[in-house]
Amino acid sequence: MVMRLRPGVLDDLYAYDGDLGPVFFGDEPVVTLWAPTAKSVSLRLFDTPDRSGSFVEYPMLWDGLSGTWSCAGDASWDGKFYLFDVEVYVPSTGQVEHNLVTDPYSLSLSTNSQLSQIVNLADPGLKPAGWDSYTKPQLAAPEDIVIYELHVRDFSVYDQTVPEAYRGTYKAFTVDGSDGSNHLEGLAGAGLTHLHLLPTFDIASIDEDKSAWDEVDRDLLATYPPDSEQQQAAVSAIGNTDGFNWGYDPFHYTDPARTTSRCSTRSYRVITTASATRAASSAARVARTLRPSMQ
Repeated sequence: MVMRLRPGVLDDLYAYDGDLGPVFFGDEPVVTLWAPTAKSVSLRLFDTPDRSGSFVEYPMLWDGLSGTWSCAGDASWDGKFYLFDVEVYVPSTGQVEHNLVTDPYSLSLSTNSQLSQIVNLADPGLKPAGWDSYTKPQLAAPEDIVIYELHVRDFSVYDQTVPEAYRGTYKAFTVDGSDGSNHLEGLAGAGLTHLHLLPTFDIASIDEDKSAWDEVDRDLLATYPPDSEQQQAAVSAIGNTDGFNWGYDPFHYTDPARTTSRCSTRSYRVITTASATRAASSAARVARTLRPSMQ
């Protein structure tokens, strides 16, 4: 006989508002997972970003008050990869199964989210120059916010004033004097105060191996009449295999998207995401200078 719990009962029994995922205490990480329905959880630790590679398995400790499982590592774990082996009842099969899953609170993952990665965001090597001393412009009144929604890839993917290697990536936001940067400064002068960048988190719908992406033939599109439906048909034909998506399918919300990074290494993704976030606030910096009443 299968018993079903009423909605919210797990939250009532195992309320928890502490840290989840990898958290460092000095140079030693503790990895925590909230899984109150699990019978057991273990952590598989990999040296490389290869899911089929060798691993060491560590049992995780159950906390009956919070519904969490945790495992303490040492300094050598920094930068290594991991999965959870969760023993849990699966309603779709009616059986207790062992599921191998990534960490929903991952701060970094391997290509195509095959493995989570342990990273310490306090590591100086993962911060762009001046990150700790940077301060955002102050906001005097929320009702003065003027928001511009901006797609990270579309900001620069066809911008000839951005180095080719940076186009369509976070790094493009750090290029001073590009057409995109100049446009943002112009918008700031007109009253723009905030940018909403997206997608900036790991999404499920794009293959992160950029060599596998299909690209529309822009020269061919240019030959079609302006009122033709052929342009839309050509773009739609590769809609599931190109590099574009608005990102309404978050997979790991706390991991930077690799589809808009130049490469998938841990340090490069984290640094360039932070650099882009800081550089993209150029509009806010200009707005603070030109329109202090808007900040």
